[in-house]
Amino acid sequence: MSEQTFEGALAIFMDAFCGQDGQLASNNITEKLRALECNTEIEDRLVAEGMSVLQYHRKLLVEIARETLLELDQNYFERINDVYFSRLEQAGNICLSPSLRGMFVGIIACAPQKTSPSKFIAVLNKRAKLCGELLANLDIDPVVEVDRLGVPLRRRLEELEAYCLSEVKKLRPLARKGDQASPALPFILEGLFHIFARANGSFTIRDLGIGEFEGPFVDFLSVAWEAIPRKYLTASATATSFVRTAVKLNRAWKRNGAGFH
Repeated sequence: MSEQTFEGALAIFMDAFCGQDGQLASNNITEKLRALECNTEIEDRLVAEGMSVLQYHRKLLVEIARETLLELDQNYFERINDVYFSRLEQAGNICLSPSLRGMFVGIIACAPQKTSPSKFIAVLNKRAKLCGELLANLDIDPVVEVDRLGVPLRRRLEELEAYCLSEVKKLRPLARKGDQASPALPFILEGLFHIFARANGSFTIRDLGIGEFEGPFVDFLSVAWEAIPRKYLTASATATSFVRTAVKLNRAWKRNGAGFH
């Protein structure tokens, strides 16, 4: 996949899936920067260089997306190549345009990454401990002078310590669960539904009654699964469970009057 193809396709992805209130995502970025009056200098320089502000924002988004994918998998763009996309097309009985190929990669690049409750617990415990140490030594100069100046430092430290310990208590049950679902998968799956629909793929799915399914979209998802970085997945995740999740999502969307048929 060439740099130009990926750049243009990712911009299409951003506008198609990340817009708000009918506004394109790329236009929203420009408008927000102008409202903050921090875009004038950049805009003048880009105009002088023959690059529009929109092109600049798109280039920046592409650079971030590329860095994200390479951090997740340094061989990503070697694995997800033309040979891979040919297999993906054959599996789903579809043809993916260069833009749709770029959108496929863009969706994975922009997916939210899984966070560990244990990491938050460690930070919160550290902050609570620091607050406790400061409170124990507030009577030692010169810190005591802060209270004498009218700043309720003791109360603030007590509130912060209590807040940190309260959050730790909430997070501990989540940390004990261990193998948790990644927030990336629903995001990626929704994007894959849209890509398959834009490629005029058939969503006809046959339920085999044993937790497994058949159909072009199922085969498409089974190959698409290979493109998802392992860090997005739980240890127990498989291509089969990926397809099951997709079917469940679509059934839920259908119950709400949407979904893909």
